[in-house]
Amino acid sequence: MITKFRCGIAGGGATGSAALPLLMRLGVRETVMFEKDRVEDTNLNKLHGARYDDVSAKEPKAEIHARTVAKAGLGMSLVNLDTWTGESSTWDALEARDVIFNCTDDHAGRLLLNRFARFYGIAVIDVWLAFKCRDDQ
Repeated sequence: MITKFRCGIAGGGATGSAALPLLMRLGVRETVMFEKDRVEDTNLNKLHGARYDDVSAKEPKAEIHARTVAKAGLGMSLVNLDTWTGESSTWDALEARDVIFNCTDDHAGRLLLNRFARFYGIAVIDVWLAFKCRDDQ
């Protein structure tokens, strides 16, 4: 059943780069990623698949994800849209998804996707990370 899911991933940074290979290995075959940023040295500790040479080449994050999917060879079709989900050009692609993984790092993106999901009845899963520092007493 999951192989037929048409997934969207809004944001290809830390959480988006973690969600993509998990979906791929679960058997999802069709995914659209919305990501406009390029790899920077500050991304290397959290962007799955990113390398130092990607920073110097100023690779788009989307290219890192395309490489990950291609190397795995598990049958996923990944379409990268070089845009933010808030732009009207993305709405048709978003509307065609069965589920959207919200991996944005801003509240404006979350608000838009929550409203979009409610209007169209599409499931949105909000993915985020929280770090808690231990108190070393």
